[in-house]
Amino acid sequence: MIIDSHSYCFASANSGAGYDDTETHMRWVQASYAIHHQPAVRLSDRQIVPAAARALDPDARHDLDNLPDRQFRFDSDEGRVLWEFEGDTYTKYFYPPNLRNGEYTPESLISEMDNAGVDLTLLHTNPMLGRGGEYSAYLSACIARYPDRLRSMAPVEEYRIAGDPDAMIAEVDRAIREYRLHALKFNASLSYLGCPVPWD
Repeated sequence: MIIDSHSYCFASANSGAGYDDTETHMRWVQASYAIHHQPAVRLSDRQIVPAAARALDPDARHDLDNLPDRQFRFDSDEGRVLWEFEGDTYTKYFYPPNLRNGEYTPESLISEMDNAGVDLTLLHTNPMLGRGGEYSAYLSACIARYPDRLRSMAPVEEYRIAGDPDAMIAEVDRAIREYRLHALKFNASLSYLGCPVPWD
């Protein structure tokens, strides 16, 4: 049996994905795109321009309320994220290229798994892709469609742990018990968004 321990499925980038609205969701995507290692590419000449990625979140602080306006958006026609910087349009292939409707469905994943000869995969989570019960329900539905092929981690909002640990424990408990998700993933750096004091 061949197992891929790091895969993703996600609803449309143009959806709220468990956030209050699409705008809040896209701010998470913008901050994530700023720090991801894939290069920013200028569309006019396909040149890599590192400053264009840094311009999405210049301080790399995930300060979602103070991100610069770069007309950051998901373009459904082009199937990719686009933004403006110094008069040019840029993209970065953090999301896979050519996303139909800005989503990566379990059917898309199963097709790629079949092509690569992968029998089973573990879906990972990321706040850029969704949050809370809505995201857990989406992942649960993916698993229900392919119970012999997919497993999933439960989303954890690390930045909420210090301020509201009981609510986070309840959400994780619900994700495991009700939505039948299988594991937890922590992005430790995100915990500092809610509490700057290091955990010992």
